[in-house]
Amino acid sequence: MTQSRSQRKLTLSRAVLTVAFVVVGAMLSAALAQSRDRLVIALPIDITIPDLHKGSGLPAFGAVAQIADPLVLERDGEIEPWLAESWEYTDGGRNLIFKIREGVMAHDGTEITAEDVAWSINRFRDISIGRSSLAVVTDVVALDDYRVQVSTEEPFAPLLATFSYTLIGVYSKDGYDAAGSDEAFSLHPVGPGPYKFAEWVPGQRLVLEAFEDYWAGAPAIQTVEFRVILDEAARVAALEAGEVDAIHAFAPIEAERLATNPEINVINPPSAGFIRFNMNTQRPPFDDPRVRRAMAHAIDREAIDEAIFLGTAPVAHSLVPAGTFGYTEEFDTYDYDPERARELLAEAGVPDLSFELAYGAGRYLLDSEVVTIVQAQLAEIGVTANIRAMEWAQFSEYIRQPPAESQTQMNLTWWRSVNGDPDSAIGVFTAAEMPPAGNNPTYYESEEFERLYAAQQTEPDPDARRELLRDLQRVLMEDLPAIPMYQQPQLWAARSDVVGLEDVITPLSTLRPIHTVTIE
Repeated sequence: MTQSRSQRKLTLSRAVLTVAFVVVGAMLSAALAQSRDRLVIALPIDITIPDLHKGSGLPAFGAVAQIADPLVLERDGEIEPWLAESWEYTDGGRNLIFKIREGVMAHDGTEITAEDVAWSINRFRDISIGRSSLAVVTDVVALDDYRVQVSTEEPFAPLLATFSYTLIGVYSKDGYDAAGSDEAFSLHPVGPGPYKFAEWVPGQRLVLEAFEDYWAGAPAIQTVEFRVILDEAARVAALEAGEVDAIHAFAPIEAERLATNPEINVINPPSAGFIRFNMNTQRPPFDDPRVRRAMAHAIDREAIDEAIFLGTAPVAHSLVPAGTFGYTEEFDTYDYDPERARELLAEAGVPDLSFELAYGAGRYLLDSEVVTIVQAQLAEIGVTANIRAMEWAQFSEYIRQPPAESQTQMNLTWWRSVNGDPDSAIGVFTAAEMPPAGNNPTYYESEEFERLYAAQQTEPDPDARRELLRDLQRVLMEDLPAIPMYQQPQLWAARSDVVGLEDVITPLSTLRPIHTVTIE
């Protein structure tokens, strides 16, 4: 049958459209495939500078840390080799010697040696906001091409774990020298990490490109963008719309809603820190331990987790963070018991107790809701807590007045371990941390605690140190200078095709090397 001219035109047009659809479809598929080689993570804070040693803000540290590389990693209280393949102690534990992996290349094509490592550690000690974590270190030197010695005056048991602290990253000294100045290097840092610096737009984004010669294996994703989205609602909306692949920091009610979306996974990894109510142990009414214990019995921590945090904030059962070395819940005997609280107050002679409860409003997730419900719970036993909401800078100064001048009675703060070891968390209760120089908002003093704290710092045997930490927690929980409340949620969420992100989030909400994260 012969086709008319119009029929032939129609047939030709259909053929052209079919080819066009195939071509366009192929182009879209190629574009989509290319786009899935880019991971976009939205952060709740700005990345102030791409230099790990100069930045601020834990989530931002996790982003810029991908350019550098750590000596060791901490997972579930265990220390794993990383850039350092092994280590040993000498001089009775006063020297920690790291053996650096050979053949590790930096982004500038130079090899990372002991000189780079020693220089990086010393730079951290000079300029980082976290430099106090290595305050015990007296010297860092390269012994040869691949061995670095870190020295302390006395043995310091937590020293190895401290090097898992995200901020202590290794950079290339050759890259630093080539930059010509410290400022220039900070704007384009060079390290041996899984990703190379590509672009930084303050207030907007940090873009990193895969380093194919990364010693632990080429990254699975070519490009990673850390996008700054300060507004929580905007971050959540961007995730749901597929504009970003992962987000950090949002309210528990959003976590509950997002968890119902099959295209999104909510991640709430164990937290390195916990919220606590500090009591001024040198001033009435909390100079009496019976009053402090009464407060613990009067507060229903489980109810706070369920009512305010929807089950995302597990109760803290020690003044040592959960998951750290030596942690035990054995000495938390403070179940919710209003009657026992009344008895203790009667024994202390303060049945009609009234005091000030201060906090830095908005500093911590849902902190206003927490102090309000605690106020109501204390009222049930006849205690009046007068809430004082303060701006954070004012509050920080307020709780760091010298003991004789301090007016604080009870206050709310957060504290943490930076490295999976309890030392950095419990050291805040020592006399050395007494305000105004230190960060002890309880003004707590105890000879027994000081003895145990000093002993655990120098004990080389892990089992013996664990026993010392057990005794130390017993003393703290009996004296109760602060009430451990709940683990601060550190909520993340990711599109369901992002695989492995939960494995690289640290308890501090920073990120370990993310070269193994994939998009499927």
